[in-house]
Amino acid sequence: MERHGTKERGKMAQRLVKLLMLIGALYLVLLGPVVFSLAKVLNNGDKAPVFVLDSLQGSKMDLSQHIGSEVIVVGLFHICEPCMEQAMEMEALLKSVKGRKVLVVGVNAAGDSKTAVMDYLNKFPQKVSFPYLVDPARTVEGLFSIKATPIVYIIDRQGIIRFKGSSVPAQVLEKEVLKLLS
Repeated sequence: MERHGTKERGKMAQRLVKLLMLIGALYLVLLGPVVFSLAKVLNNGDKAPVFVLDSLQGSKMDLSQHIGSEVIVVGLFHICEPCMEQAMEMEALLKSVKGRKVLVVGVNAAGDSKTAVMDYLNKFPQKVSFPYLVDPARTVEGLFSIKATPIVYIIDRQGIIRFKGSSVPAQVLEKEVLKLLS
C-alpha cells in the first residue's frame, strides 16, 4: 500500500511540475514582453524621445517645444568627474556656436536631489550657462536606455538622433552640430 501511495505522489509531483512549467511559459509569452522588456537602446537614426523636466531654477522645459527650430544637444549625467568634464566640453561647444540655433541641455539622469545636483555644479571649474534639468523619477534614464554616463545625443530639427557618444570633445561636438546647421 505504501508503494502505491509513493507512486501516486510521484505522479502528482510530475503533474505539478508540468503545470508550473505551463504557467511559467504562458507568463513569459503573455506578460514577458511587458514585464521583462528592455528599453530599446537608442542609436543614430532613431527618433529621440521627448520629455518635460524641471530646471534647477524651477522652470519646466519641454524638449518637444524645441524640435523643428533648433539642433538639440542633450548631455545625460550622473554626479561624476567624467560628467563634469563632459559638461565643460558642452559649455565650450555652446560658446563656439553662439548665435546659432542650438540648444544645449544637461540632465541629471540619476534621480539625484536638486540640492545634491546644485552642490555638484558648484564644484565645476566654471559655471554652466546651459539649462541643467533634474529628473528625480529617472524618466530620462529609461527613455534613453542609459547604461553609463556621460552620454551626449545630438538631435536634428526633425527630432532624429544624428550623433551619440560618450566623453566627446567640444571639437567633435561642434563638427557634428555644424553638419546639421548647414
